[in-house]
Amino acid sequence: YHYSATIELRRDLPTPPVYADMDLTPRNPFAGDGLYHDGSLFHGAFFQGVKQVLSLDENRLVMQCLAPVLDDYQQGQFPIQTFNPIGADIAFQAMVIWARKIYDAGSLPLSAGGGMLYRIVPPNTPFYVTLQVKRHDSAGLVADIITHDETGTIYHVVYDAEVTISTELNHLFRPSAFQTR
Repeated sequence: YHYSATIELRRDLPTPPVYADMDLTPRNPFAGDGLYHDGSLFHGAFFQGVKQVLSLDENRLVMQCLAPVLDDYQQGQFPIQTFNPIGADIAFQAMVIWARKIYDAGSLPLSAGGGMLYRIVPPNTPFYVTLQVKRHDSAGLVADIITHDETGTIYHVVYDAEVTISTELNHLFRPSAFQTR
């Protein structure tokens, strides 16, 4: 067992706050589709939701995303209900992209300090992910991941998400190391 969690269930979702530090200004933007073919990301078709990276530097990454509409069969045994796991996975891809672009290295998840779900990431509706870097070096990254709409209304936030970074992982991200559907 490598992961554990404590989850607080509520009858109603809390009122979503507005992300006060939101900045959707494009600064050297680039298309997201190439990230799934150049060895940055390894995700299959349903998870290829990064449409554009709007800005990226050592302190922050901002991307525009889109979660697909999936029928019941495609959703499988864990249907999208009050939480969209595909939208959440797309949000976590920000850490992998950041590590690749800043350190030219692969990364794997280690932990998250906590989080809050305010509303579901809607399928087939653009949403934004802001990665706020808290600390990093060539071996790891700790950041907050804020998923929000164009007005800054937060869908969910993950605090103190952590990945390990290593060039030794690069071979796992080569396009020939996986298949996309």
